Amino acid sequence: MNTRKLSLSLALFFSALTLVVIYLILGNPLIAKGAPLEGTNRLRTIIAEGDDIITVKLTNAPSYELTAIFQQLLLETPGVEEVKQFRSRIEPDDPSKCLVEWQVKTGKGSFDLEKELYQQLKQFADNPEFSDALKVPFTIIDKDREMMAMIRPYSATTREIRFVLYPADSKSQFKYKTESHIDYSFWPGQGFE
Repeated sequence: MNTRKLSLSLALFFSALTLVVIYLILGNPLIAKGAPLEGTNRLRTIIAEGDDIITVKLTNAPSYELTAIFQQLLLETPGVEEVKQFRSRIEPDDPSKCLVEWQVKTGKGSFDLEKELYQQLKQFADNPEFSDALKVPFTIIDKDREMMAMIRPYSATTREIRFVLYPADSKSQFKYKTESHIDYSFWPGQGFE
């Protein structure tokens, strides 16, 4: 009989403890009947705080200089408030394995950011005075300008933008095989031109 009372009291204790934990995490769910009260939905608040963060990816960039230039252009893009490098993998011998990611805090949407950044890239490639004014810890050479001119937008969603460096001989690099072993080739789009 004592074990039954003990098990019931433990069950009541753990039920009360669970309710206290739920109350502390979510707020009081019994009070929030109509519109949610301040602090009742912490997950929604966390998601809302991250609405202005966009991931920008650059693939196929085989040198640290190109990624540094791209990051500086990203910093100087209108509407960008903060840029943090999130991931970096540079393989000079195999550009297809190269990937650099940034978390960008901006007041604009991702599609506007993509358009503005691509305009910055074109201005960098076309205007040597613009590229000379860029603040990077090395001297920008003509080869850097040529390589940056080959970067094109690849894809964009509401939370992510991807740019790809397409080499001059990219028609030969964009072949793949299907299950039937037939070679197909495609030429990537030219972005916003």
